[in-house]
Amino acid sequence: MNANGCWHCGEPLPAAGAPQAMVGGAARPVCCQGCLAASEWIDRLGLADYYRLRSEPAQRPAQTASDSVVWDRAELARHVVRELDGDERETLLLVDGLRCSACVWLIERSLGALPGVNRVQVNAGAQRARVTWDATRCTLPAILQTLARTGYRGLPLDVAALDDARRREARLALKRLLVAGFGAMQAMMYASALYLGAFDAADTSTRDLFRWLGLLVATPVVFYSAAPFFAGAMRGLHARRLGMDVPVALAIALIYLASLVEAIRGGTEVYFDSVSMFVFFLLVGRHLEMRARHRAGDLSDALARLTPMFADRLRADGSLERVAAAELAPGDRVHVAEGGVVPADGTLDSEACRVDEALLSGESAAVAKRSGDALVAGSLVVQGPARLRVEQVGADTVLAGILALVSRAQTERPRLAVAGERAAAGFVARVLALAALTALGWSVVDPSRAFTATLAVLVVSCPCALALAVPAALTRALAVLARRGVLVVRPDAIEALATATHVVFDKTGTLTSPQLTLEHLDLLRAGS
Repeated sequence: MNANGCWHCGEPLPAAGAPQAMVGGAARPVCCQGCLAASEWIDRLGLADYYRLRSEPAQRPAQTASDSVVWDRAELARHVVRELDGDERETLLLVDGLRCSACVWLIERSLGALPGVNRVQVNAGAQRARVTWDATRCTLPAILQTLARTGYRGLPLDVAALDDARRREARLALKRLLVAGFGAMQAMMYASALYLGAFDAADTSTRDLFRWLGLLVATPVVFYSAAPFFAGAMRGLHARRLGMDVPVALAIALIYLASLVEAIRGGTEVYFDSVSMFVFFLLVGRHLEMRARHRAGDLSDALARLTPMFADRLRADGSLERVAAAELAPGDRVHVAEGGVVPADGTLDSEACRVDEALLSGESAAVAKRSGDALVAGSLVVQGPARLRVEQVGADTVLAGILALVSRAQTERPRLAVAGERAAAGFVARVLALAALTALGWSVVDPSRAFTATLAVLVVSCPCALALAVPAALTRALAVLARRGVLVVRPDAIEALATATHVVFDKTGTLTSPQLTLEHLDLLRAGS
């Protein structure tokens, strides 16, 4: 913790009169009243260990009470809150600022201490939280305000929140990759002149200049592009887990520091090009994994985009008014033109129509509907128009229920991924032990080669492939299944499917092509 920074968020303190928060019986300087309230509230809950466990400061509380109170409006809350049994409610939140296991620990305990909250599930990787609560004792605004007091911003999961989160992640990852690529290219250019012997032994000043230029371009790569590896290693060590980031961060730090020492004392070898290329190739792998994960998420979250933004509501005099689909309420009558999408669940008021419900039911052919039949949100009117009487809206629709199942699966980790993480942790422990033995052995045999041999063990044995194998395989499987119209709602289902010996289908129409094709033509003469 920076001695001159805020105890809660780490930002600079005001020049005079910094507020003092009482945490753990001691006065702690904070930068604003928001951090004062957040830190003292954490201490009153008995969660002051958060400040010992965390790997970096929390965000400054930015969400005001008015931001949360907006969700107290029933017409908005019904689109993000699902009704379960009785008075139990459920929502899925996108948590901005969620970084490490200490953040998960704090969020689960702070929300769990809120009266009426029954269950909290937090996934740090997906930055999502699933919260269930008793509607008679708690509300969604209270949950969001609790998150705000701890320094995190909770956004009810919708299309805009998903798009914004992915856009921010992709933009940051691309910036780190570009810095690493440019640095690797420049460092290799300077190193090539040294490797090819462009300078004779007497020209030490030019040689040293190229070494310092290599340091200049490698430093942003190590301290900016490689920052996720160091942050991941710190999170793992704070949580007493050995992840794949530990040997990677150790190798990057050792290569950079050794090269810096050699450049300062005029040694024979520097490795600024090697550390830059190492970081660049690792980031390329992570960038590809992120893109595959986003593509899989885009396919599964396509359900959230099926409901139209606007609807044509019928007035009492029979005229139409264009309103946002979020404004519809049970009892409204809606006009859906031919080719339009049904905006809410309800019953057909008009005489007849035909709708395509393939994504919801798997039925490839359009379904005929008569007056009084049920229509579901997201279905396409292929022959109409249709007049709908709204019965269910927002999070209570069939489409929202399917989306909630898919999103719930994304907040859980399958058994196969947990087993892969344990295997990676054991592998990392063995790699570190082998690196220590290598350093010890070469120190006895040939001390001049001890450092390079140890680095070779850390770099060559990097467990990135082992740790990313299961998430990458599951992500690819989810993407392929979603592209073919199959949405996975249980993370362990793919592992169970691999061991299946027989599959039973309740109807064969979902297994055939919806288009008819001409196989052959028989010509018969008249009278034959």
